[in-house]
Amino acid sequence: MATILDKRIINLASQHGDKLNDSKNSNIGFYFQNLLKAEKDIAYVEVGVVSAEIPVSFYIINEYNKYFTFQYELVAGGGLQTASPTLFEGNYTATTFITEIKRAINTIINSLEVYLTIQLDRTTGLLTWTMPTNSVVLQFVFSANIPLYQPLYELIGFDENQVVLPQDDAFTNVYPINLLGINKINIGSNNLATYNYNSGSSGFSNILASIEVNASPYGIVLYRNQSLTYNILRVPNLDSFTIELRDPDGNFIDFNNQEWTITLGMNIYRYMPQFSQTSFNDILGVKPPQPPKEDKKEEPPKPPKPMNDLDILTYNEKI
Repeated sequence: MATILDKRIINLASQHGDKLNDSKNSNIGFYFQNLLKAEKDIAYVEVGVVSAEIPVSFYIINEYNKYFTFQYELVAGGGLQTASPTLFEGNYTATTFITEIKRAINTIINSLEVYLTIQLDRTTGLLTWTMPTNSVVLQFVFSANIPLYQPLYELIGFDENQVVLPQDDAFTNVYPINLLGINKINIGSNNLATYNYNSGSSGFSNILASIEVNASPYGIVLYRNQSLTYNILRVPNLDSFTIELRDPDGNFIDFNNQEWTITLGMNIYRYMPQFSQTSFNDILGVKPPQPPKEDKKEEPPKPPKPMNDLDILTYNEKI
């Protein structure tokens, strides 16, 4: 059956919604009465992100990767002790990041910052750690029971094994340092359920769009849906929904109280109405008047066929 397209635009601004995770501005609730309701003439509905303007106000080091733990033992003895310092949230270069790691460690072990050496190989991106002789025994601990610690280790370049820094000898990380930060913003919703997929959940995902972060820190991401990608909606009724902005690991992004705007497009495909051929007289049961029949006029008699001489001789008139 043929359909017609009913297109709608939904303009959203984070400052106009209900901020469900406070100043992070990454989980915003919106309410529109009777935005969509089940109707018999609706074949299906599509929804998609038309455009977005999102500030790059989030940090490379954030609440999800600022923690790490290490164990140490002083030369004077006292046994192996565990410490869990925290990095300051923010954006870093390789040089400032190394300085921040040493500062965090030094908050636990005074003067260690002076002795611990961390160097960056600018060709390979690998960090090399050096501990002096007769200093503390220092080792980085990986624990499956503390999942928040693992992201920072991946960022630094450790593998998933406990790392012991040998004294008076260099230890080089297995992988290069990674200070790229968040490179994708996934725009999703709890109510705008679609048939999209996500490798993180290995199933259906409510992601409406996946936007690349193509601007530097403190800039702005400008997105336009040039591919005209829309997603079939799985819900027949809609009054309210959230807009959730997450990183590729599914964590809410912290926009540090900076506002964003997003425009959604909703395509409602309706069945083409069938126009009735019934007339008003059909409804009343009245037959339309018939045109009058034309009277057939009698044709005048044809004159007799003239006779020739032979016909006259052979003509037998009946009396």
